[in-house]
Amino acid sequence: DREYDVAKQADPNDPTPWLYDAISKQTTNRPVAALESFEKAVEELEGLVATIYYGRPGTPMPPWKQFMSEDEAAWIVDKLMTEFPK
Repeated sequence: DREYDVAKQADPNDPTPWLYDAISKQTTNRPVAALESFEKAVEELEGLVATIYYGRPGTPMPPWKQFMSEDEAAWIVDKLMTEFPK
């Protein structure tokens, strides 16, 4: 669990450590804690979609909403999380 905590602190917006933490908790028969971590992973994925779609004010990340729909931004996040890099 400590490694996941370090990863969560290193990049609080990355859903990956939350997802692996949920899997770890599920395999050690902690279903409630696993569900809480999984819900946090989903929140972070939604945050990534919002970052692509709306950008991040005050950072180099521009909004892309004039070029794509929110569903397309979700598709990009899905591809990044499941297929990149290959």
